[in-house]
Amino acid sequence: MRSQARGDLNDFASYLGSFPAPIVRANQFGNLPADLPNRFLAWGLIQLPAGFRIAPVFEYRSGFPYAVTDAYQNYVGVPYANRFPSFVSLDSRFSKDFKVSPKYTIRPSISGFNLTNHFNPAAFHGNIADPAYGLFFGDRHRRFTADFDVIF
Repeated sequence: MRSQARGDLNDFASYLGSFPAPIVRANQFGNLPADLPNRFLAWGLIQLPAGFRIAPVFEYRSGFPYAVTDAYQNYVGVPYANRFPSFVSLDSRFSKDFKVSPKYTIRPSISGFNLTNHFNPAAFHGNIADPAYGLFFGDRHRRFTADFDVIF
């Protein structure tokens, strides 16, 4: 998928956040925080022998844009011109259904997330007054979960 999100950077949604008073900036037009120009998403359901199934999901997307600010929350440079690293994730769920009565079926499963263990940060220290300025963080490493569903 190819898309573009551009608009007024001084919209009402930017007033809500972790600051006690709204930050009202001069009107600027540019990339919006949700601009995601390139995205590829694929998923499927593969039936395996003995009633097992695997459901893979693969996603690639270019990184979201971020803005750099100073200590007073003023934009530094062109806002949202820089981007997070590209996001790559392969997730999968392995499951099998067991019929326990005519009405009920149980489905135990194991899911794996970010199986490639790619560095996919969720946040960025974008304030130049921050000692950690320039660091990406909030990565979710490879992880697994076990699920137990009752289907009726």
